[in-house]
Amino acid sequence: MRRLSVIAARVAAVCLLTALVAACATQQEAKKIWLRSDGQRDAGNPALIEQFEVANSLCLNEREKISMLLPMIEQSGLPGLLANQEREADLSDIHARCMSKQGYLLVPENQAEAKRQELMAAEAARKSQQPPPAPARKPAPRTK
Repeated sequence: MRRLSVIAARVAAVCLLTALVAACATQQEAKKIWLRSDGQRDAGNPALIEQFEVANSLCLNEREKISMLLPMIEQSGLPGLLANQEREADLSDIHARCMSKQGYLLVPENQAEAKRQELMAAEAARKSQQPPPAPARKPAPRTK
């Protein structure tokens, strides 16, 4: 009888652990959105929207190329699930790094406005520290 209760306890522990891992695996992160690194809003500006679409398309293509080079995960069960999650996280990092090079940052949606304000302030400070462009010089009069 004691042996049976030990086995039942082990089975219950394994089931609980499996349920916890599955819950963690399916738990969704907070929604994230892309911001321009200069803080400008894309909304209502067709030129900025097009810039984002071009950058995102380029980075998604880069992600896809790298995805095709990575080995396929053929494990099943929990090890396969964890391996696929790691693979997806790596591909998401590749996409985010590419977008960063294009001038975009991925931030949690609930922090986006504060981050946008921070980025705009940093951009304004950067611009104010740059020396003004040199005035155009008039060409020297030509002598004959």
